[in-house]
Amino acid sequence: IIGIHIFQLIFISKLANCSINHLHLHLIYVDQIFENNRFPVEEFPIKPLATIHNTTLGEVENYPIRTLVITGENIIELLSTTINTLLEHEIPHNIMFVSP
Repeated sequence: IIGIHIFQLIFISKLANCSINHLHLHLIYVDQIFENNRFPVEEFPIKPLATIHNTTLGEVENYPIRTLVITGENIIELLSTTINTLLEHEIPHNIMFVSP
């Protein structure tokens, strides 16, 4: 987001066990937590599920928590659709924004 990979921004939805219902954001200095400046989930392979307008929705494989990944040119459109679907079905979710 700011062009420096050691920063990660994470959004936690109101259904994902926040202490209270509010917009909950974390800005994390990853270099102070992990030696390789990446969350462990970033090291797992991604299985593509769908591609729309040069943007891919994928799922992290072999990770203990279901994790979706959006990459490509038009991430805002697919991210918006994905989040709306999660909210409509009241599915708790967290969103982590990372530098490519």
